Amino acid sequence: MGLTDRLPFRVVNDLVHDLTAGVFPGAVFGLWMVRSGAQAVLSPDALATMVRGWSWIVLVLFIAFAIFILTGSIRVSYRVRNIKPEALASQGRAALIKHAVFVAVFVYAAVVAFTVIQP
Repeated sequence: MGLTDRLPFRVVNDLVHDLTAGVFPGAVFGLWMVRSGAQAVLSPDALATMVRGWSWIVLVLFIAFAIFILTGSIRVSYRVRNIKPEALASQGRAALIKHAVFVAVFVYAAVVAFTVIQP
């Protein structure tokens, strides 16, 4: 009996996967909002100092992304167990569309993350 056969493991894995899916774009959006607001009230030197302190946040973002990929790859190993055989084809198409959208969101968030941390 493997680890992915245990329901509590699958529930925790799915939860962590879903949470980390939102961490990356959500945190980037938060950084963008803070930077936009700070640009209006801070001097350029103060803004640059603030932004230089954000490099550790980008590290956290990429750790979350790595956890997202890891939990997703584990999720693939038991995905078909949770789907009725007759629904497998439509669920596969839905998953493909969902993943295509998320790839676009993550690429856009990564670009924004690197532009936001530039002083």
